[in-house]
Amino acid sequence: MQGKGDQPQQPRTLRRAAAGLRHSRAPKAVHGDSPDNSVSLRISPFNLFEIVYHRRMENRSPQPAKILVLYYSEKGHTQAMAELVADGARSVSDTEVRLKTVVEATADDLLWCDGIAVGSPTHMGTIAWEMKRWWDVVAQPLWYEIEGKIGCAFSSTGGMGGGGELTCLALQIVLMNYGLLVFGVPDYVAPGQTLHYGATCAGKPRNPGESEACRRLGRRLTEWTQTMICHRPEHDPRRASYKRLF
Repeated sequence: MQGKGDQPQQPRTLRRAAAGLRHSRAPKAVHGDSPDNSVSLRISPFNLFEIVYHRRMENRSPQPAKILVLYYSEKGHTQAMAELVADGARSVSDTEVRLKTVVEATADDLLWCDGIAVGSPTHMGTIAWEMKRWWDVVAQPLWYEIEGKIGCAFSSTGGMGGGGELTCLALQIVLMNYGLLVFGVPDYVAPGQTLHYGATCAGKPRNPGESEACRRLGRRLTEWTQTMICHRPEHDPRRASYKRLF
């Protein structure tokens, strides 16, 4: 039972954190206050969590965001898109990028990356079998090991209305089966041109808007990876200063 005037006790972990912060965070006690009471009254459990979390982040060794751009290209169109996606990813500081075809990439590349952009031409309205095989065979042993990475998609089609967005969605479904976190992009990179479900082109990128859609996808992938995986909130795309709407 607490007597009159007793202060409620904080959990032990919070008391320890408060003790460690006493000299740097707590205000000086006024005449008649005890230092312990001044800390317990001024630091809430939520504030303690924030302080301890950010101190741990400050003490971590800086690690670059690791981005894999994985693609299959038959006629070079998806390759041209992949190169632009990689350029966009590299435009964010503290980032390493690997650009690889499904022939070159191994399971180690998938384990290495924090975020991945996957590109395939649209064949009969969906993913090319070469890309699907990579996920069925090369990636399959990593089923439970890559959950929580960030992913997105891009596709080249034979013409407008050729099914590029369907392929992006199909690629995202594959990523979701592995537990990856996928995202949409609300931006408009040119009048009437966006990449809500991923970057799409009829053939290879032929105009500034199509090129920027590919770069924006790579940049957004890295921004979310930096924010959510590497704990660098300064890269949060919601704080971006570049133009997002036309």
